[in-house]
Amino acid sequence: MNTYEMHTTQKFTDRGILGIWLVMCSPVTTGLLYWWPVHIIAANETAAEFGYRSASLPGSALFVALLLIASSLAFIAGCILLLIGRSQETIVRRLARPKTAGQLRGAWASAHDAPPQPGFYEGDAWRR
Repeated sequence: MNTYEMHTTQKFTDRGILGIWLVMCSPVTTGLLYWWPVHIIAANETAAEFGYRSASLPGSALFVALLLIASSLAFIAGCILLLIGRSQETIVRRLARPKTAGQLRGAWASAHDAPPQPGFYEGDAWRR
């Protein structure tokens, strides 16, 4: 039975860092885009109660809707960039082979590591 030691490091590439920013910033942007028309509509209703007209929504509702769609797509793109924007490096080192003479093997040991038994041929699973 061989013993191995593995050391793995994982880092974000430039795409992964962009994905982090998109995932973190797009929900904040979406929240502000929801707040903006709701705040303007509420201000217009309050102004209408007192008989004067307040500032209207700059641009159109279509512009806000397009910004919301763009912000939502940025979040999805950020999730994808988080998945593909990674760099992984694994170093595998073989440790010294332990002595197995006289030791009992556990049920988890593979048959490949076991010494050949009488009645079996190497690579053949059928008893002769």
